[in-house]
Amino acid sequence: MPVSKKGDLLGYFDEFFRGVQETEQQAEYKTAARIVYEFGQYVDMTARSSPNRLHHVYEWNRVGHQDARLFELNITPTGGGVVITYELKKSVTLNDNGQLFADKAEVMESGHVVSFETDKPVPLFDGEEFRVGPFTFVPGGRDTTGAFEETFRTYFMNRGNLIVQRGNQQLPISSLTKSGGRNDGRKFYDRIIHQ
Repeated sequence: MPVSKKGDLLGYFDEFFRGVQETEQQAEYKTAARIVYEFGQYVDMTARSSPNRLHHVYEWNRVGHQDARLFELNITPTGGGVVITYELKKSVTLNDNGQLFADKAEVMESGHVVSFETDKPVPLFDGEEFRVGPFTFVPGGRDTTGAFEETFRTYFMNRGNLIVQRGNQQLPISSLTKSGGRNDGRKFYDRIIHQ
């Protein structure tokens, strides 16, 4: 490879690899953002088809509606790529009894048993029998316990991200300068990833 008098071979390759790395990080973040969006759509669809499992991660009577989600995914850039995590949000909608159960998603996901005692008649399962006194139950039912975490884990474990390379392509070399190296690094990364 000829080096001109203006050439800076070391600077060129430093910037070439920096260009590859920066482009890779940008591509990973964009890919993560797309996957997060697709995951939300997937959960909405799954919740509508299996409301008994995922009703707790939506506002009351709004299962499967994007604008009623009680979960939020976060993308955190790291030195080795990105990490996608979730958090369960508080409910702001009153339930059918006019009560606010702010920690609905968290409590129902956890599967913790809730106990309370009341002197007011509470309807039982069929709605025709009423009773007062102590109650112990799992809010949301047993199907909600860990259902969102399992959906999250399974979705991302099964998600395949493929990198496709095309053989026999030559990368034209820009001038052997730092900026030329960065540009060539970006082009190189784009070429092996996106074609």
